[in-house]
Amino acid sequence: LRYTIRKREGHHCVHIFKKKMIKILIAEDEIPALNALEKQLKSIAGGKAVIVPAANGAEAVRQSEKLVPDLAILDIEMPVLNGMDAAKIIRHMHTDCRIIFLTAYKNFDYALSAVRLSADDYLLKPVSTDTLKAKLFELFPELNDKKSDKAEPAGSFKFKAAFYIERHYAENFSLEQVAEVFRLNPFYFSRVF
Repeated sequence: LRYTIRKREGHHCVHIFKKKMIKILIAEDEIPALNALEKQLKSIAGGKAVIVPAANGAEAVRQSEKLVPDLAILDIEMPVLNGMDAAKIIRHMHTDCRIIFLTAYKNFDYALSAVRLSADDYLLKPVSTDTLKAKLFELFPELNDKKSDKAEPAGSFKFKAAFYIERHYAENFSLEQVAEVFRLNPFYFSRVF
């Protein structure tokens, strides 16, 4: 979770706004391709997405029950349960989930099935990072926020401050009090955080 601190109408109260992480489910039966896709997605989305891998369609369906994905990127040809059948189940459970199919085959029947399932795209493997980035930015414009707040390392001041605020959010405290905990000037704290 990521947090921002804001002043409201002259008050120096600390307000916490949880920013929604985009949840992406990826299913690919070829492990090297799965790892490469996960790495591509992490480089594109940074700390703004939770990426959950699955090795086949059945595992993708199980993972989707827990994750409730915003996007499912599914290989079509997989053992146990293929990507088309997995997409039908996932779409039935999560009607707002976006679907992108991946395949190594230029097969008209696959493309037609993808259209019938209201898929958001049908991409041929291997997918370039630029193609994937363009599609993700089209589906989720918030990923392309140039002012993005990248995930902070666990030892950083921002991480520690966010952790402190999260642990004490039910308490009534001010910006000055939080700044004092970290031995910082309140004005500086409000600008940095």
